Amino acid sequence: MLCRFARGAAAALLALASAVPACRRDPELQRGAAGAAPIEVATSKPRQHPPLPENEELGRQATEQWQEHEEEEERNRRLCFDHDRLPRHQSVLAALGRLRESYRRARSKPDVARARAQAEQLAPSLRKQFDEIDPWQNSSLLVADYAALLEQLTQPGPGPQSGNAADLRELQTELTRKLRGLEHKLKDSEDCQHED
Repeated sequence: MLCRFARGAAAALLALASAVPACRRDPELQRGAAGAAPIEVATSKPRQHPPLPENEELGRQATEQWQEHEEEEERNRRLCFDHDRLPRHQSVLAALGRLRESYRRARSKPDVARARAQAEQLAPSLRKQFDEIDPWQNSSLLVADYAALLEQLTQPGPGPQSGNAADLRELQTELTRKLRGLEHKLKDSEDCQHED
């Protein structure tokens, strides 16, 4: 019995489904039996919502928070960039350290001249290493500082070049401070958080 009922319901649905498209196509059926005009569908405008109230202080805070997030992301990207090139950085720091050491041992004008000549001799190969680390000079936190330190090693200034003891001590102190700063920056690259 249930089976006959199901067949009958299915047949009724099929008949109804085939009749509905025919109604849409037959203009007589659309006007109705009395010959009335077609029914117009009322159109309505979408509901207008009032603009959300803006809180300038919260907007400013959100913007600042987003900027801080972006800066932190960029710093992490650069830390990871340097961390991934750690052996190259260590090689450059070792070479710069040897050049600084030659200035640290300098006591006279000829000693400074030898240290400067050594720096000038190594400068092209060091610059090549800088380019190998960061070809576009925009990703490493260290390469620009390497270049500045190398510039100081090749052009120590007139005071140290003259062999003036006070100027030489000042240069030695500054070179040591800069090199230690670079070593700390490289150590900071260990804080890199790679995105997996």
